Amino acid sequence: PKRWKSEEIALACQAYIGATDNPIDGTDQDYHTFSVNLIDRFKVLSPSNCEPDTYYQRGSRVHPYLRDNVFPEVQKFQKSLRIVMVSNPTGVTEKEKENMAVAIHCKETKKMEYRYKNYDPSE
Repeated sequence: PKRWKSEEIALACQAYIGATDNPIDGTDQDYHTFSVNLIDRFKVLSPSNCEPDTYYQRGSRVHPYLRDNVFPEVQKFQKSLRIVMVSNPTGVTEKEKENMAVAIHCKETKKMEYRYKNYDPSE
């Protein structure tokens, strides 16, 4: 199978959010209905000229990939964000709080520190 590209992962996540936020079925969808909804939404978001076996063409492998590879990292980041929010930092913006959480997530520090309010992991 082809490797997932970051753009593809981002679009798959957007499709997942749309499928879980379905105002008609909501959380009452069975797995098959949810999977079809996810792929349909992913198809709309995907580029029209995508390579075979990429984007929505991955079919039933989309949700397992997100579940096994993306969601665990999101949960780890949420833990880092909770560390910052519980510390109740003052005089900083929401973006600066996120930056401090990214620093924790990237293992620059284990606790909320104001010196990381402008943290950029790409630098």
